[in-house]
Amino acid sequence: MHAFYSTFIAATSAICLALTGQAAQVTITPTDSAGFLVGSFGNSNGGSSQIEATTLIDSDGSLAINGDRTRYFITNTGMNLGLLNELSTFSFDWTVVQEGLTVPTAQAPALRLAVTDPTTPDRTHEIIWEDGEQSTRQFVAGNGSLNTVYEGDFFDADADKARVYAITSPFGSFGRGIFDGSSLIPGSDSAQPFANFTSDSLTAYGLSDQAFVTAIVVGVGSSVGDFQGFADNIEIGFDGGDVTTFNFAIPEPASIALIAVGLCAAGLRRRA
Repeated sequence: MHAFYSTFIAATSAICLALTGQAAQVTITPTDSAGFLVGSFGNSNGGSSQIEATTLIDSDGSLAINGDRTRYFITNTGMNLGLLNELSTFSFDWTVVQEGLTVPTAQAPALRLAVTDPTTPDRTHEIIWEDGEQSTRQFVAGNGSLNTVYEGDFFDADADKARVYAITSPFGSFGRGIFDGSSLIPGSDSAQPFANFTSDSLTAYGLSDQAFVTAIVVGVGSSVGDFQGFADNIEIGFDGGDVTTFNFAIPEPASIALIAVGLCAAGLRRRA
């Protein structure tokens, strides 16, 4: 019954959003991915990522991220969320509950774009936002406080909090920076504005205008020790389209959710 109600709630909420013309909010629960492909992977040394009931970020639960190392991905069935050079919004909310004992600058959740370029099918890329890579750090290495919500944003108005870096997997071997298939492209391994990896700089860093976002990935580590944190409210948008917010949640009791659906339907009738 629990799975039935969570599926029913997600479906009716999506219909309501579509009819009212609002930007999309996608709610992902432990039993319902709202039509997206999701999951935890890359876990090592006790690392894990799963949706849990917590009110640290919002009232309905969040994605728990536990070290030593873990990743959690979101993608669609086509594994193509949009063109990299048309990305206009990408951010998330995060908090830290417990720091590990190693790598002080990595003690915060990281937000990643998995990128594929059809012109270089022998390798894949990730573009990554981490608090420890910023000129102005919000939490790591003695900044900020536990159990406090922060935002990571590829497009933050403060350039000192909007630096990203890339890693490449050429022939299965990961390395920091953009590789041309055999060697590192000079300058591509440093943290820098996201714009350097798109449009004007695509050729310089070996990515074509066909490069697209394969998946959203959030996680921590490796080698961060017994880290505990949460992430939620991942926003992604592309030029000319709506912004989609991915909300991680533990479903409310069915009766409350059904009331919400009823109110939505009543509002639609009034508009009609």
